[in-house]
Formats: sequence, C-alpha cells, structure tokens
Amino acid sequence: MDFSDPPGSEPNSGEIDRSPLLLILLVVLAVVVIIFAIVQQADLREAADARASVESQAEATLPESEQPGHFASVVQLIAEFAHEGQILVAN
Repeated sequence: MDFSDPPGSEPNSGEIDRSPLLLILLVVLAVVVIIFAIVQQADLREAADARASVESQAEATLPESEQPGHFASVVQLIAEFAHEGQILVAN
C-alpha cells in the first residue's frame, strides 16, 4: 500500500501487500520448528528408555559381586570393621 495516494483512491492492483504473506510465513516456520522439537524430544525419550532397558538387562546378567551396589556394600563393611578395630588401617 502506497501512503502517498490520496484517501479514497484505489490501491495499485499489481502490488502485493507483503505483510500478511510475511506473517503467514513466520507462522508456518514456527509450526515447523515446534514439530521438529516435539519429534526430537520423543526421540530422546525413546533413546533414554532403550538405554535404561539395556542397563537393567546388563545388571541382571552380572554376578552379584559385580553389580553396582556390591562395591559400596563391601566398602561399608571394611569401614565398619576398621571402626571396630578388627582391621588395622595404615595411615
């Protein structure tokens, strides 16, 4: 729209008003970005679930002495024996 035209005159029919076109383009771009983010989030969640499944299966096949909580319990037992004086601890 040309603001130099006098009021009441017909706008040039050959010109395209680009502001609605730009708005539509921005809305479409925003929708595409939102859809991409949703798909990425779903992929990340699926990968995390798969990783957790593999880790739990791996832990189930380990002997008890190699399971993650076993080392902590051994260290705790050693600390308790040392505290009771049953194990000599070198300084």
